Amino acid sequence: MKKWWVLFCVLELALGIKVQGASFLTPGFLERSGATIPGGMPTPASTPARRASGIQLGILGEIPAAGVDYQKYRLAAEWGNGVFRMGTFFEVSGMDSIYRSVAGNLEAACARSFWILGLGHSYQVDWVPGEDSWSRKEAKGGVSVLFPAGFSAGVLSRYSYESLPDFFAGIHWKASEAYLIFAEFGKNEFHIGHEILLGSIRIQTAYRYPGPQILFEIGFHIGSVFAAAGTRQTATSLTAYPFRVHWK
Repeated sequence: MKKWWVLFCVLELALGIKVQGASFLTPGFLERSGATIPGGMPTPASTPARRASGIQLGILGEIPAAGVDYQKYRLAAEWGNGVFRMGTFFEVSGMDSIYRSVAGNLEAACARSFWILGLGHSYQVDWVPGEDSWSRKEAKGGVSVLFPAGFSAGVLSRYSYESLPDFFAGIHWKASEAYLIFAEFGKNEFHIGHEILLGSIRIQTAYRYPGPQILFEIGFHIGSVFAAAGTRQTATSLTAYPFRVHWK
């Protein structure tokens, strides 16, 4: 019984990591929060309807929360030319010797003057060593629409083969190259957040309800490298400390 109770806690922690992420205009660890923004590296929860220019590689990890030895690492990549984008990631996670998970994703998008269409598919295998294993497949599709004055909107649909489709929508305003604000909503879910660029320093915050969940990240641009670290606080006191490094 203890083993399954711990697995429940792991999956609750992972909910804030996988099912909810988004990426901001710079690739973010915030997962579901910011998931509809039309820019950033692929995550399990992000819309595939994004633009990219050139090649970008990234590594994401997470320092375990106090008292919970949960590990997660992700390798991600994307390539784009302003009209076409491809993205992919491979992720491994686990907790001690009682839970393991591996997941992979492939997605593509096509962009025209003011809209972007994207499709993606992911496959995940979870197991409790020596006990049981199960797999999950998920398809997702997204539409992003770009408006004048820095406004944009996005709709994301995620379809798991084992459950009903999940819909998520958001509106965003990039007031300038240095400031972005967004609001997103789904079924019984609401997010707000913003991003500020101060020279080479980039700060991202988000608030998610229900939870509540508060996310904060600070990062630094050094040439073609971006490095960042942050924290995710939840009502269940399962604090996590994600970090990431990206090259372009």
